[in-house]
Amino acid sequence: MGRCAVATALALALLPLAANSQALPNPRWTPGAVSISDASDVCRPFYGRRHPRHVSTQLKHRVYVEYFGSYRRGYVIDHLVPREIGGADDFHNLWPQPRTESTIKDGIENRARVEVCFEHRPLADAQRAFMRDWRSAGDWPR
Repeated sequence: MGRCAVATALALALLPLAANSQALPNPRWTPGAVSISDASDVCRPFYGRRHPRHVSTQLKHRVYVEYFGSYRRGYVIDHLVPREIGGADDFHNLWPQPRTESTIKDGIENRARVEVCFEHRPLADAQRAFMRDWRSAGDWPR
């Protein structure tokens, strides 16, 4: 097999990985960060008002630059550990996520908060699950 054929075969084999390259954040830049570790605080009414979101445009730009070199269309800056369960507004908890994936993640985040607040799941466990792999963070035994 010639070099061109090998290169083509390799590129085709890696294509699914490249297409899904942002499914998980780079753990070097985005290992996850927590600002609240008390479930009673996370579950109190008006949690969002008491802990307002503060992610500046400069911080978002820094995240885009780290991952892509500049802003990229079709992505949103998302929290790896969701704010709903105590995730921090910190560079180490932010990453550019494809917009379509962010809507899927939103549902998993909401379910995790309900599980924590109804005491079906420890807060620290839910936070660690998002740090490991947000796609399976909603897989909690019922």
